[in-house]
Amino acid sequence: MPCWAGIRVGVTTRADAEAILGAHPWVGRVFSGATQLSWRWNGTQPALIDGARDGLIGLGAGVVQRLRIQTTVRYGEMWGALGAPDDALLVRPVSRYAAFQISMYDFERPNALMVISSFGCPVTPREFWTSTTTLGMGDVWTTEALNGIRFDIYEQPGWWGRLRRCRSGLAR
Repeated sequence: MPCWAGIRVGVTTRADAEAILGAHPWVGRVFSGATQLSWRWNGTQPALIDGARDGLIGLGAGVVQRLRIQTTVRYGEMWGALGAPDDALLVRPVSRYAAFQISMYDFERPNALMVISSFGCPVTPREFWTSTTTLGMGDVWTTEALNGIRFDIYEQPGWWGRLRRCRSGLAR
């Protein structure tokens, strides 16, 4: 089961997550909200982690439900390391000028690893493959589920034409 710094989705409690983050050598300051925890990096984290972006944990019933860490790794590099995803979700927020994809690995498990990349619409091949990524574990956020549609962009003919315009007409 994937975890980060000993924090496991569906297992680690809020109190344990706060203690782990508070003692972690890369974490500067922890912020606690009703349904989430976030933290700032202290500058000692590896270069693969984007220190300008806070880490984020979503909570439900006092237990970690999702975790997100922004990286400096490009989507094409993630693809090279992990291969094609098992599933994907194209999310169109309220803006018509941006979208993001959530590529899921081992998505049938409750603690799927996610690689999330954002891009403008229409997207170019260069932007698609070179956008930086966020690593995620656990559930998708409610807003992502409401504004997204699952699609299998990597096995359907003509997937690029539809993705380029960030249209979600690729449902399985």
